[in-house]
Amino acid sequence: MTTVVCNKEEMSCDLQFTNTASGNKWKGKTKIYKFSPHPDTYPVCEFIVGFAGSASQIITIAEFFSAPDNFNKAPKVGPCLGLVLTAKGQIFMFDDYTKWLAVNEPYHAIGSGSDYALGAMALGATTKEAVKIASKHDSYSGMGIKTLKF
Repeated sequence: MTTVVCNKEEMSCDLQFTNTASGNKWKGKTKIYKFSPHPDTYPVCEFIVGFAGSASQIITIAEFFSAPDNFNKAPKVGPCLGLVLTAKGQIFMFDDYTKWLAVNEPYHAIGSGSDYALGAMALGATTKEAVKIASKHDSYSGMGIKTLKF
């Protein structure tokens, strides 16, 4: 579980990874990644993707977005939520990384802490502040914050 939040200019995430079966928690490097445009992923401009799901699924999807030419076709993975911010300020979300749904709001969030983050954003918080607030209230979010901007 996690908290990933973006507005039209930046995306932030917490750094906590949690094994829900064992309850073990650890600090990871990131859950958000910046990618170059490509006809097999998103051809228009650079984009940032934030993920909420299993670490193995995140790695597989991130590898595909990083180097789609290394794959014969899009790899199959289980359910994984994604939040996309493009360099043109468009926001998308997905539960299937090959099918994006446009979000027509000035900000959005995914993950177990998303409700807290959305409430904070509605009150004027930055993406970083929203993740910090969500981390105080969601036991599956925490251990630091990372932000990527265009």
